[in-house]
Amino acid sequence: RHSLYGRQRIDRRQEHLGHQQGDMVLQEITVLLKNICRESDILCRYGGDEFVIGIPRLVDIEHAKLIAERIRQAIEAKDFNSRGFKIKITMSLAVVDTLCHPDLKVDAIVQLADQMLYKAKHSGRNRVESQTLNDHPDIIAAMVPRTRAK
Repeated sequence: RHSLYGRQRIDRRQEHLGHQQGDMVLQEITVLLKNICRESDILCRYGGDEFVIGIPRLVDIEHAKLIAERIRQAIEAKDFNSRGFKIKITMSLAVVDTLCHPDLKVDAIVQLADQMLYKAKHSGRNRVESQTLNDHPDIIAAMVPRTRAK
């Protein structure tokens, strides 16, 4: 099974949000993501303010980048409500192409996504970064499950 994975980290500009208001905003984001994702996509909250979306049955990374950009624009355009105030939130997204490596461990995908999100953070945030694992043979070598000789 071949998939493209996108991982997002929300850049909360409103650091004054309490946990309850932050959770309410995350719930609104989840609804927005569900409306953008296809029925076959796999949407998960990875932790804190991070999400992972598994996007199966895509032909190339360009299509996944279009989906990621659509998500980024939708988040940026939405007015979120907290304590009666409208707030703006941005999202940085990392798209990792795993089409050529369907047996790759999730750890490798997350590692590369983290590197791309770090790059997005230092490049101004609110952006889509993408990478193919073919450009990272070191990650592939360390993370592809090895078969044992019998």
